[in-house]
Amino acid sequence: MEDHRFNAILGQEVRASDRKGASFDGYGIQYDKGNTVFTDPNIIKKLTQAGFPYFAVSNSYDRFVAFFANGAYSFNSKYIFNATARLDGSNRLGSSTDARWLPTWNVSGRWNAKDESFLQNVDWLSNLNIRATYGLTASMGPATNSRAVLRSTLTIAPYPDEIQNGLLVRSLQNSELTWEKQYEANAGFDIGVFNNRFSISADFYHRKGFDLIAAIRTSGIGGELIKLANYADMVSKGVEFSLNSRNIDTPSFKWTTDVTFAYNENEITRLYSEPNVFSLTRSEGAAKLGGPVRGLYSIPFAGLSNEGIPTFYDKEGKASYDIFFQDRNVNHLKYEGSIDPKITGGVSNRFTFDNFSLNLFFTYQLGNVVRLYPSFQARYSDLNAMPSDLKDRWLHSGDEAHTNVPTILSKPLYDKYGNNILSTYNAYNFSTERVAKGDFVRLKEVSLTYKVPNDFAKKLGVAGASFKVSGTNLFLLYSDKALKGQDPEFFGSGGVALPIARQYSWSLNINL
Repeated sequence: MEDHRFNAILGQEVRASDRKGASFDGYGIQYDKGNTVFTDPNIIKKLTQAGFPYFAVSNSYDRFVAFFANGAYSFNSKYIFNATARLDGSNRLGSSTDARWLPTWNVSGRWNAKDESFLQNVDWLSNLNIRATYGLTASMGPATNSRAVLRSTLTIAPYPDEIQNGLLVRSLQNSELTWEKQYEANAGFDIGVFNNRFSISADFYHRKGFDLIAAIRTSGIGGELIKLANYADMVSKGVEFSLNSRNIDTPSFKWTTDVTFAYNENEITRLYSEPNVFSLTRSEGAAKLGGPVRGLYSIPFAGLSNEGIPTFYDKEGKASYDIFFQDRNVNHLKYEGSIDPKITGGVSNRFTFDNFSLNLFFTYQLGNVVRLYPSFQARYSDLNAMPSDLKDRWLHSGDEAHTNVPTILSKPLYDKYGNNILSTYNAYNFSTERVAKGDFVRLKEVSLTYKVPNDFAKKLGVAGASFKVSGTNLFLLYSDKALKGQDPEFFGSGGVALPIARQYSWSLNINL
């Protein structure tokens, strides 16, 4: 039995989370008297007349339980097999047994090929193993509740004696909400050659996800315009690759390189909701049957009119000013690409000369697009920050032949078209003119380290010491010119968040 090894484990996991909250609006809480409140009744009167609850209490209860088993078998340390089964349950999902409980499983195998007798004498081959896995995994995604969520509220009335207590439906019951599930097949290998001077690891995967959860727009008949639901199935595939090499390895000089590369693409194979023009053209992207899970689509731009107003191709292929964002006929929209990059990775080079060590780390991503900031409006005020694109805007009749930037509307022109022109300029923000590539190559980090010689460190009374200076997020080597200097990795974060900042630091490490 020395060549055979068995391992098995059975387990159970239970988690419970109870959250209770209490809040109030106003003044006069007495912390030294059991948190009782003594305040001016006029404050309570003012708040209640405005429809605000003076006191609020909230309770939430999360329950999670899991049962699992794992078994492993190894023969001669060359052939390894593993199997896992698990049963999970949570009260955050639907009330039915099929929705609340889910069994998952996984089987895997590994072949340490280098240990085979026919490869023992292959001196240049240092390591070789082949592995594969297949199984069903699951997650709760963004699910937050299966039962109805009700909140107490007060009606708004001009007089206190007319105010009534009420219940506000924050979220309807979703008894059919169930786990996000995914079948995944994965195969990979690890290989090292020339005493592991070059090491390669690669994984290839194919995933079939179904019952994906997201917030979707509904007709509103059920009482909610937007609700969480299992809305789509998706297939994704990709490869992950890493390379480590010792390019030069001498006592006085060393050069090592690490390369990572990942490729992923996905496709929606079933969709239980119909996206509209608005959801498909916004910067976050949306799912469309046959496209990626976060695809970006654009309204086809048809050029400027002789008055400098943007026009667009409608469903009939005719130039039009009018765009209806709630329209669910989206076949005329142009597919731009995925919001998520298809290719990501990094390259690190480390040079060591005597006691100095220099590290250069580059990152990159390719194959995604971004929606440019929606800065164009039919009307501007002194509070608006004007986009720099307006320098190239339409000014005179005939400019439409050499610019696609719309004019700033004059009052007579605005009065001519009325409020309908507002949606026209908004449509320009979500047109084919307002898209850029998200590709970039970045110098992520540069660091220089000096290691104090051991003899000198001992004279200082320490076991060792080193000094390091580094810079992070230094600059972009490449990005789309349409971004005009904006960072594609930060782009679209929204709000007033600061872009990725350059960081410079130094450190002194002393071992006593």
